Amino acid sequence: MIARTYEDIVKIAERHIPIIISLIVATVLLLLVGISLRTIVFMPIFFLVAAFSTYYKRYMQMPTTFELVSVTTVAVGIVYGPWAGAIFGTATGLAAELISGGIDAFIPVNMFARFLMGFLAGIISGDFVILGMALTLLFTVIVQAPYLFYGDPQDKVRTLFFSGISLFVNFTVFSILGEIVLDLIN
Repeated sequence: MIARTYEDIVKIAERHIPIIISLIVATVLLLLVGISLRTIVFMPIFFLVAAFSTYYKRYMQMPTTFELVSVTTVAVGIVYGPWAGAIFGTATGLAAELISGGIDAFIPVNMFARFLMGFLAGIISGDFVILGMALTLLFTVIVQAPYLFYGDPQDKVRTLFFSGISLFVNFTVFSILGEIVLDLIN
């Protein structure tokens, strides 16, 4: 059984030699410029987990209430600075929208709000949960404003309801996972 598994791993590795070499070279270069191995390992994991955290939207026709893009974006901004936070937030937010099937005319607004969230996290200091919630509230206001100003009364009530749930869920996520995420990338 183990020999079979080992053979399978070798075959997979042989088919993906250019990718493996690229990952090794990238890792060595990142280590040479001072990026920690911990960061090299956890940053892609955070990206994937955050991006796929909204995948359920593909099957449930409802606005996002649970997501990990906010907590990881704020953490990256705090630890690595405004530009890293802005780029991470924008890229992760876009990936989450594409993965969840949330492609619509408001994606540029969403990307701007994620950019701003990550950038401001790198500039403003303070308690992680309070800062994260303030930036999540800012994100929510920016992203939901079109629905509140231009939607019909039913859309407005629905937007306020799901925004409230989303803020509560994000408060829980920031409170429980915030320090863990910071410890893993710091």
